[in-house]
Amino acid sequence: MSSTPIEAAPTRDFNVSALIDRLGNFSDTYFDAAWMHLSVEEAEALAALLIHQLARSLSGKLLATYLHALRSGESLDLPPIKIRVRHPMRCLPVNFPEAAPLPVFLYGDPVRWTADTLTTGTVIGRYFAYAHHRGCWAWNYLVWLSDPTGQVLADSAWEDDLETMP
Repeated sequence: MSSTPIEAAPTRDFNVSALIDRLGNFSDTYFDAAWMHLSVEEAEALAALLIHQLARSLSGKLLATYLHALRSGESLDLPPIKIRVRHPMRCLPVNFPEAAPLPVFLYGDPVRWTADTLTTGTVIGRYFAYAHHRGCWAWNYLVWLSDPTGQVLADSAWEDDLETMP
């Protein structure tokens, strides 16, 4: 048995675009994407949440069943996956702050948003909060925005949405 980790091919889509398309057109008794005016960004965020929850819900029994079906050519007749939705925690973890990851950014650090390199600012605060999009606790930063017009502007961002200014 090989201990080499499996790496995904960077050019493969793994049907994520099909999932996003399905979410954008989904309709049943509880949810109708058209009626809710689901945007592409919301469909992508839903897909990310579903993939995250799937990854957290994996079990050996499920993986063995799916691998057996794949190897025996019966992958079209797979049992449905029951995703255990983990509801957000309402209290800080009991071992906070000892077990919390160290914050990446310190007060006064110049930062920019990873998705928008034009939006920059300076970290002026941080707090530890439950990040619903990641399903775990994480650092959120208060950022004083660099605004050439002189307006006082601030925003908040999750740690994984920021990067240090070069």
